Amino acid sequence: MIEKTSSQQYNPLKYQYNNQPRVVEEIVFIEKSNPNGRKSTIILPDGSKAILNSDSKIRYEKGFKENYREVILEGEAFFEVERDETRPFIIRTGDISTTVLGTSFNIRAYAKSDNIEVAVVTGKVEVKKASYYDNEAEDVVFLTPNKMASYQREERQLTTSSFNMDEVVGWKDGILIFKNADQMDIARSLKAWYGMDIEFKGGNNIMNKRYTGKFDNNSLEYVLKAISYTSEISFEITDNKVILKRK
Repeated sequence: MIEKTSSQQYNPLKYQYNNQPRVVEEIVFIEKSNPNGRKSTIILPDGSKAILNSDSKIRYEKGFKENYREVILEGEAFFEVERDETRPFIIRTGDISTTVLGTSFNIRAYAKSDNIEVAVVTGKVEVKKASYYDNEAEDVVFLTPNKMASYQREERQLTTSSFNMDEVVGWKDGILIFKNADQMDIARSLKAWYGMDIEFKGGNNIMNKRYTGKFDNNSLEYVLKAISYTSEISFEITDNKVILKRK
């Protein structure tokens, strides 16, 4: 995990106002990020916990404000929020803000994806779409356990549905699931999960059939052997690279 500390805009300074010196306090932000192949658990200033997935980063003020708690997420994280009815907990992910008092939920908001997903495990969550124009009504949905909100960035649409717990939040417990996945889906998942580069030998269309499978804290070699056993691809592992090719 990579950790950065930064100050937003102002170092402490003094200036005159009505002949009285005034001090502007420094605001310190913490940013933590994970590369592909790594997950981490972060304890936030209020004692809340964020399990940060690979290829993800989170940014928050070193000490939360008195009237609210706020983090900015890019990527995916599972939150277990300490209840505080006087200070809402807000997660910002582009156009979407997610507000809770105390609950557990998952947010998936990768920059390269057109979709933002908020899935609730316990408690109640408010998900709101930002309003860019005065005459545009804000979309707001309230989620309870086993309910998920999906937001399409391009179409700016917010919808709700039920979800499969293992498929959405199983990653935090080491559960890797492929559901009707093609070779590109498999390659993306393996790179994120194990931090390995994926190369296709013999062209990009080496796998004609889609693959479905579930793995529970298994090694990369075990997963590749299982995929290879039921499909037409074989594999080689060299240094930090996986080579997939047709059998």
